[in-house]
Amino acid sequence: MMPLYKWIVAHKGCEPFDHAVGVSSCRAATPLIVVLFASMSFSATPVASLSAKTASSSNRPHLPQVDVALKRLIDDGQFAGFVTVAYKDGKLIHESAQGKRDIALAAPMTMDSIFRAYSMTKPVTAVAMMILYEQGRWKPQDRVTKFIPELADVQVFVGRDVDGKPILRKPISMPTMSQLMSQTAGFSYGFFSGYVDDEYRAASLWTATSGDD
Repeated sequence: MMPLYKWIVAHKGCEPFDHAVGVSSCRAATPLIVVLFASMSFSATPVASLSAKTASSSNRPHLPQVDVALKRLIDDGQFAGFVTVAYKDGKLIHESAQGKRDIALAAPMTMDSIFRAYSMTKPVTAVAMMILYEQGRWKPQDRVTKFIPELADVQVFVGRDVDGKPILRKPISMPTMSQLMSQTAGFSYGFFSGYVDDEYRAASLWTATSGDD
């Protein structure tokens, strides 16, 4: 299941922002925080409006380019709809609802739609990691082994041989913090199917009580 939110911390006046990594190359910058909720094909239930401002579209802070970009994803059928909220310098600068919250009922997305959100430890971890990044504790190009040396001997599963045995090889390049932060380092969860996840379950990673385990 694709996560239902994106938490993007961008920076103003820096080198081009790497949206996949979630960081820019500068340290001192004006933060822009965007919280994005996306609906796929299931229902997002509306509730009573929290305020008149939320319920009404009049005088709503708006960034047209955000809606244009997200509408393309809706028109391409990748998402059913979006609710976006953006703050800058502690002030609301954008809020928008577009698309459908329920495709079957053709119900429009609203600012007060409720979403079933997963992986909500990620925003907390992401904020902590960005604080450490601003303190100069890590860089996107740092190898993960700089902080977790136990991964120095990690191998990559590339398939199975004719006898069905797993084929493992050394990685072409060691995973970086950039890849770890963008979930492209090759690690899995342990609840999917396949050799890697089977090994995770066999090692009882979910029941580990410490990093040593």
